[in-house]
Amino acid sequence: TFKHPHSGKELTFEAEVPGFFKNYFDKI
Repeated sequence: TFKHPHSGKELTFEAEVPGFFKNYFDKI
């Protein structure tokens, strides 16, 4: 798992990476 840089949620990489990068790039 890793911490989401904005929400601080712990995510499982395999399950969450598409949504993670969508949210990440939307916010930077």
